[in-house]
Amino acid sequence: MSEHPNVAKRPKLEFSQFPATEQIKSKSSSSTTKAPSELWVDKYRPRQLSDLVGNASKINFLREWLASWQVNHNKGSRTPKAIIISGSPGVGKSTAAKLICDSLGFVFFEVNASDSRNKSGAVVAEGISGSLSSKVREMVTNTTMNIDGTPKRMVLIMEEVDGMSSGDRGGVTELISMIKLTKIPIICVCNDRYSPRLKSLLPHCEDCAFQRPMKQQIIKRIAHVVSIERVSVTQNVLETLVQTCENDIRLILNQLQMLQMETRADIALSGITVKDVPGNPFSIVDKLFSSPACGALHVRERLALSESELVPLFVQENYINMRPSDTQFDRLQLLATAATRLSDADTIGKAVYTEQRWSLLPAFVVCGTILPSSVMAGKREILSNSAGERNFNRFPSLLGKLSSRSKINRLCSEIALHFSTNRSCAETSTQLRLEYYPTLRLNTLRAMTFSNKGGREHDGIDEIISFMKEYDLTRSDWETLHDSTRLNGKGPVFQQTTTVLSSKIKSAFTKACKKHLK
Repeated sequence: MSEHPNVAKRPKLEFSQFPATEQIKSKSSSSTTKAPSELWVDKYRPRQLSDLVGNASKINFLREWLASWQVNHNKGSRTPKAIIISGSPGVGKSTAAKLICDSLGFVFFEVNASDSRNKSGAVVAEGISGSLSSKVREMVTNTTMNIDGTPKRMVLIMEEVDGMSSGDRGGVTELISMIKLTKIPIICVCNDRYSPRLKSLLPHCEDCAFQRPMKQQIIKRIAHVVSIERVSVTQNVLETLVQTCENDIRLILNQLQMLQMETRADIALSGITVKDVPGNPFSIVDKLFSSPACGALHVRERLALSESELVPLFVQENYINMRPSDTQFDRLQLLATAATRLSDADTIGKAVYTEQRWSLLPAFVVCGTILPSSVMAGKREILSNSAGERNFNRFPSLLGKLSSRSKINRLCSEIALHFSTNRSCAETSTQLRLEYYPTLRLNTLRAMTFSNKGGREHDGIDEIISFMKEYDLTRSDWETLHDSTRLNGKGPVFQQTTTVLSSKIKSAFTKACKKHLK
């Protein structure tokens, strides 16, 4: 192969056979390596759409959305005026947006939304709400910009919209107001679309989620780069490098360039830097359920162990919504297999966290996370008929129920404490709830609803106040009493008991409680 004319001659690298003693060897260890004049990530960055690796369907969707934006909104279409591109760092979100703008003849104006934004600050607060606010607002309310005397269509690219700190609460609000007023397309870029900071922004944007490229796509691109740089690498080593770097092309190029500069004779492959695992449970579950992104066992293990308590709950909550990509087996059989492993994990988890048998933690991770996610890996689909349900992984409902149970137990303990004040009875909160609550509930509501009707409902308030004073119950105890005895469901039988009271009665009852009760 002929040498590249623009690259200084460097010693070639060879990789021995995979796996255990994989090494990188320099053909000429005595030669001195010249410092690179340019990083490979900059030298081989995409310069046209065909250079981008992976996400072809998302790139086409983004291109079509931008190309038809003006036509749609001239017709009064209700389609969102903005689009949000999400994905892991290094997948090409910003690059794709800029290249598409160039290919369609748009001029893009880029604002980094996490630099300095605070709506009340002096400097989306100086991202889009400070000194830059007037310029951005002027731009989004005009359809074109004159550049060298030629009118150009414009696009606003908002980078890192998920990077707002707690002091940037006005940033998203300001951005939403601009989206409502804008006469040009707005492209928002973020790493974590599940961030709570973006909850109010997402309904105003089209969703375009980028994924890590496939392993073979990355290997093909990297092979092209190393051939130009005259680095000899075996297929096995490239596959291992892609898995270790978790399909991050930028990290792979940096690792190879670092190794290519080495002057030592032998460099162990084990010395290659392992990419840190992100701590967001939502992104971890996304990776676990997408088999092409992390098929290697050691990668799945690191993902599962990064949040060993939360991730199994996320898997348990969402595995039933997955449509497995392996269609050789019946879906119900795969669901049964995953449910069995989760059941095993529940038993093991009790031994780990209750009995402190931490030696069983690897078995808990395998049964609770790795095996169920591997069996059900595929695309997620919506199974319920709930209107407006969005197709992304849900937060574990178990945690919400545990929180509600803890709150109810605490409030019931307060009622038991008040109930036993100045009394010889020593009922526990559980006994009180099972045996006394139905009678207490009846005697603290009936007088205001079923008796003394015909304009005399207020007469029942004094009777109820007297009863509550006798048992040392407070207004908050009254609410807890009725909330904890209501069953969940639909229909008049399950409705909240306080809904039968008029607003005048409830107001009078509250005033009486403040006046007569502690």
